[in-house]
Amino acid sequence: MELSATRPRIGEVPFDSLRKRMTTLRSAGEDRVLVCLKGASEAVLLFAYATRPGTDAEPAVRALLTAEATHRRYTHGVKDTTLVRPDTWTHDQALLDRPGNQEIQLALFRDYKNNLDAYPAFQDYFRATWVPLLAIWGRNDEILGPDGAEAYRRDLPDAEIPLLATGRFALEDHLDTITGYVRGFLGRVLN
Repeated sequence: MELSATRPRIGEVPFDSLRKRMTTLRSAGEDRVLVCLKGASEAVLLFAYATRPGTDAEPAVRALLTAEATHRRYTHGVKDTTLVRPDTWTHDQALLDRPGNQEIQLALFRDYKNNLDAYPAFQDYFRATWVPLLAIWGRNDEILGPDGAEAYRRDLPDAEIPLLATGRFALEDHLDTITGYVRGFLGRVLN
C-alpha cells in the first residue's frame, strides 16, 4: 500500500536548493504528524537514531561512516575543494575503518541524546556568566547549520559569530581568515 493512501499529506516544505532536501508532513493519526525528509541531513539521521535506535535506522547511519560520506563532509559547501587536502579526510576514514570502530561510532550516536539533555545547563551558564564567545561557523555546514551558531545569541547577545562561505571543516579552506578572527577576539577579551 502506498504511503499517500495510509498517511495523507497535510503540508510540505518545498525543495531547498542550499540544503538539498524537501520535507513533507503526513498525518499519522490522533494528532500525530509523520515528517518525511527527502535528502535528510546527517544531523536528522543521527538524531533519529539517537532517539529511536534500531535496525530500521542503522543502515542509513552506517552509510555515514563510508569513505564517500567522509569525503562529502570535508568538501560539501566548499567553494574551492582543491584547498581541502586529501590526507585530512582519508586519515579520518582510516580511523573510522579500524576493526570494531563502527560499533563504537554507533554507540556514540545513540548517546547523542544526552548532549541535548545537557543544553539547559550550558544555556544557564552562558546567561549567568556572559562569558565572551567566538563561534566561527561554516554557513554551508549541513550537520550544524547557521541556525545552530545563531542560537548562541539567545543567551549571549554579544557573541561573535562570523559565518564563513564554507562547509563543516572551515579551517581547511579558511585558515588565515579564522586565524585573524581568533587573534582579534583574544586581543579584545584578554586586554
